[in-house]
Amino acid sequence: MTQGTTGTAHERPADALEAFLREACGVPDARVAAIDFPEDRERLSVEVRFEDETRDPLPLVVELAAGDERGSQAERLAVVEAARTAGVPAPEPLGACEDAAVLGRPFHVLRAAPGSSGAVSTGAFGSVGATLARLHGVRPPWPGLEALEDPGPSLGLARVTEMRARLDALDAPQPALEWVLRTLERRARRFDEVVLGHGALEPAACRFEGETLVAIERWRGARWAHPLEDVACLCLGLEREGAGRVDEPLQALVREYGVQAGRRLDTEELPYWLLLAATEHAVESLEGPAEHATPRAVLEAFSRAEAMRASGAAADLGRIGGARRAFESEILSRAGATTRSAGERHLSALYGDDAGPAGLSRFSRDVRDGVFDGACAQGARVLIVGWLEETLAAGEAASDTAS
Repeated sequence: MTQGTTGTAHERPADALEAFLREACGVPDARVAAIDFPEDRERLSVEVRFEDETRDPLPLVVELAAGDERGSQAERLAVVEAARTAGVPAPEPLGACEDAAVLGRPFHVLRAAPGSSGAVSTGAFGSVGATLARLHGVRPPWPGLEALEDPGPSLGLARVTEMRARLDALDAPQPALEWVLRTLERRARRFDEVVLGHGALEPAACRFEGETLVAIERWRGARWAHPLEDVACLCLGLEREGAGRVDEPLQALVREYGVQAGRRLDTEELPYWLLLAATEHAVESLEGPAEHATPRAVLEAFSRAEAMRASGAAADLGRIGGARRAFESEILSRAGATTRSAGERHLSALYGDDAGPAGLSRFSRDVRDGVFDGACAQGARVLIVGWLEETLAAGEAASDTAS
């Protein structure tokens, strides 16, 4: 892998990339034959041809830095190199460019991975499990990964702190997510096993040939993590893709993980990490463009927290999932009915005349601070459900108007 820090801006992105490949990536006769460069994407597909026409074209992937990305492109590729060293099939890094003048943002170049990311059979997830066991063999300290942030002894508490900071940066209070984060905070362990996690291991990041995993892509979110964070992310991805029950894929993953690691992957705490992953997804949905924000993601996280509370943390995934879906259906069926006046009455009972946005902000802060952990918990839940129903109704109305 090579690294470039300077470059000359070109009128055409293909020219700029071609110059970088020739000068910094050791491909002196590279010629960019095709490049997919839409403005709203950060992952570009590139086809490189050579002056020697007998050589096969070289498919590449160019990943541009996100606007809020921390760390250098070289640090991102160090994660990919560490994964490859551990035996994880990850794309081969070719070069990193920190100079935003070349393509408008810093970027790095990878050899395109083989395989496809379409629907796969249950057996394919055994291959994912064996690969995750190898990835999770990378633990701190690891040479080249010094730039990864140390989360401290409790990964659950670290994630809660991070998500609260992200909620603070939003314009509107989010009492439902504050309730979920308080639940995660109270259930967090003081010490967690720490491994290298992919950070965004959804099915779209996995490429297969038959039932064999041949590549894991999209390493932007890699971080020190709990082993079950990657498993939870994959399970949620399967749910959102309409794969139905995740029991069989999960069993195949856990079985082959244990064979590769030489020890059983303990999934007792998986409901906790599923809740955390759903909460991260909800926060991400609120951070994006307003037209893409969806209260459904917030509803999913809150419903999952309530289902876990009602079913017991040690309940199986099927029982918790059934309770979550029933809870969501109940809220959706009532959305927009009489919630506004009910919510205002509860806020007035708590904060006097301050039943508007300021009262909602105070309520959200009190939820975060644990004011409603005890005898007042049920009243707080009623208020949050009312707020959710009103928010969902407003979202549906806005969607209908836009269409």
